[in-house]
Amino acid sequence: MHLLKATIENFLILKSAEVPLDAKSLILVLGYSNDGGKADSNGVGKSSLFEAVCWCLYGKTYKGLSHDDVVSNRSEGGTKVQVDLLLGTDEISVIRHRKHKKGKNKLLVIVNGVNKTPFKQADAEILLSSLLPLSYTAFQHVCYFGQGMKSKFLSLNDTGRKHLLEELLGLQVFGDAEKIVKQKLRAVRDSQLRLYGKKEVLEDHATELELKISSLNVAKKQDVAELQGVIDKLNGEQQRLSSQKRTLHDAELEFDGSKHTVKHKLRKARDSYSMMLDEKDGLLTAKSRLDGKIDGLEAREEKLEGLGVCDQCEQTVSPDHVAERLAEIEKEKDKLQGGIGLIQEQMDTFDCSYQLELVEALKEKLQRVKDKEQANLFSIHNIQDLMSKNRGILTVLEDQKRAAARPSDKLIEALVDTQTELIEVVVKLEQAERDEPYLAFWEKGFSTTGIRSLLLDDVITYLNTRMAHHSRVISDGEIALQFSPQTRLKSGEIREKMSVEASTGGAGYQAASGGQQRRMDLAVHFALSDLTSMVTGHKINQLICDEVLDCIDETGTDAILMMLADKTRDGMTVFLIDHTDAVKNNVENILVVTQDGVVSTAELI
Repeated sequence: MHLLKATIENFLILKSAEVPLDAKSLILVLGYSNDGGKADSNGVGKSSLFEAVCWCLYGKTYKGLSHDDVVSNRSEGGTKVQVDLLLGTDEISVIRHRKHKKGKNKLLVIVNGVNKTPFKQADAEILLSSLLPLSYTAFQHVCYFGQGMKSKFLSLNDTGRKHLLEELLGLQVFGDAEKIVKQKLRAVRDSQLRLYGKKEVLEDHATELELKISSLNVAKKQDVAELQGVIDKLNGEQQRLSSQKRTLHDAELEFDGSKHTVKHKLRKARDSYSMMLDEKDGLLTAKSRLDGKIDGLEAREEKLEGLGVCDQCEQTVSPDHVAERLAEIEKEKDKLQGGIGLIQEQMDTFDCSYQLELVEALKEKLQRVKDKEQANLFSIHNIQDLMSKNRGILTVLEDQKRAAARPSDKLIEALVDTQTELIEVVVKLEQAERDEPYLAFWEKGFSTTGIRSLLLDDVITYLNTRMAHHSRVISDGEIALQFSPQTRLKSGEIREKMSVEASTGGAGYQAASGGQQRRMDLAVHFALSDLTSMVTGHKINQLICDEVLDCIDETGTDAILMMLADKTRDGMTVFLIDHTDAVKNNVENILVVTQDGVVSTAELI
C-alpha cells in the first residue's frame, strides 16, 4: 500500500493543502499563526493534514471524527479530500466528499483512470474496504503515532492487546467466526431442547391416536357384526320375497292359461248361441214363408169357389174341374200345414237359454280370473317395490359396513401427519446431535484460547525480536521489552494473558518517566508496524509522528531521529509534527501549516 499524494479542501480548519506522501524523506511539520493574538502553533491544522488522509480512506479520522464533524464551518463549498495511492500495479484515487457543492456526500473510487464507483454509496464503501489491505485499526496503529492515538498498546488490557494484535494479523475473521459459531451453537442447543420437547409431545400424541384408532377398530368390528346381521336378515327377506314373486309369476302364468281357456269356451258358447239364434230365425222365416203360401192357397180356394168362367180363356169352368182343383189346393195346404207343424215342433223343442246361461257363466268366470290376475299383479308390484326398498336399504347398510370396517380417516390422517412430523423432528434432532459437538469443537477452536492463541504464540518471537531491535536503537539497550502469552498468578497458576514486560533502569512501564514511556511506546509501535507489513505483504510508506519528541531528552531525541532517518532510507516518508523548529537541521523538508484568520493552508518548503 503505497500512498502518493493527498489533496485537501475545507477539512476541519484547513482550507486547502497538497501533501506529498511519497517524498521518501523526513519531513518536519510546523505550524504558524498570522493571528497576532495567538502565541503558539496549536490548533492551526498540522494533525488535520493526516486526519484528512485517514478520513478519506476509512470515513473517520484517527481521533474518530466522521460525517459532518470534519466539515469546515469557516469556509463555503464543503469538504473534499483526494488520496492517490498504488496497490500493486494499480493506480487508485479515492475521493471523499462531505456537504460538497458538487460532490455532495459521494465517495468515488477510481482504478487506473476508470471510475469503478458502484451506484449505491454503501457498495462503494464495501468496494474500497475490499481494495485496502489494512483495516482502520491497523492503519491507525501502523501509520500514526503520537498524541492523537486513542490508546497505546502498552496501556491496553489483555483483551485490548489481543484484539489489536488480531486486527493487525487479520485474525478478526476468527473472532467473527467464533461469534457465528456461538450463535449457531446456541441455536443448535436451543433447537435440541425444543426438538426433544416436541419429540416427546409428538410421541405421546401418536400413542394417544394409536389407542383411539385401536379402540375405535374394536367398536367398529362390533358395528360391522351388527350391520352384517341386519344385512343377512334383509338378504333372507329378499330371498323369501323372490320365492314369493316366482310363485306369483307362476300363478300369473296359470291365470293366463285359465283366462285363455275361458275365453275360448266363451267364444265357442257365443258362437253356438249365435248359431242357434240364426237357426231359430231361419225356422221362423220358413214358417212365415209356409204361412204365406197357405194364405195364397186359401185365396185361390176362395177364387175357385166363385169362379164360373176362366179368366184367361173366358170359357165356362166345370164344377168337377173346380172340385179337382180345390182338392189339389187342400192337399197342398195339408202338406204345408204339415211342414208348419214340423217347424213348430222343432221350434218348440229349440231352447237357447242354456247357451245364454253358459255364456253369462263364462263371462263371470272370465271376470273372476281377471280380478285374480289383477290382484296377483298388484301383489307382484308390491313385492317388487318392497324388494327395491330392501335393495336400497342393503346398499346403505353395505356402505355403512364398509365405512365401519375402515378406521376413521381423520384419525388415520392425524396419525400419519404426526408420525411424519415426528420423523422430521427425529431427523433434525439427529442432525443437531451431530452438529453440537462439531460446533462446540470450533467454538473452542475459534476462541482466544484456540487457533488465535496458537497464531499469536507464533508471532511472539518475531515481535520480541523487533522490539529488542527498536528499543536498542532508541535507548541504547536501556529499555527492556518482552511479550509473553502467559502470566503467572500469585498462586503460581499459569493463565493465558497477553502481557508485555517493560522496564527501564529497573522501573516498569507505569513507574517510568514520560520520556521513557514514549520510547517504550515507540519501540512497540515500530515492532507492530513491522509485524503488519510482514503479515499483509504490504509495506506502508508513511509514518506520522505527532509530537513524539515531547518529554524526550537530547539523547533520546537524537536516537529517535536516527531511527526515523533509517525508515526514510527504507523508502518511507516520515512526517514529524512538532511545535518547535529545533530539529530543522535534522530534516530534509519542512511542511508549513499557516493559519490566516479562521482557515489554514499548507505548503512544502
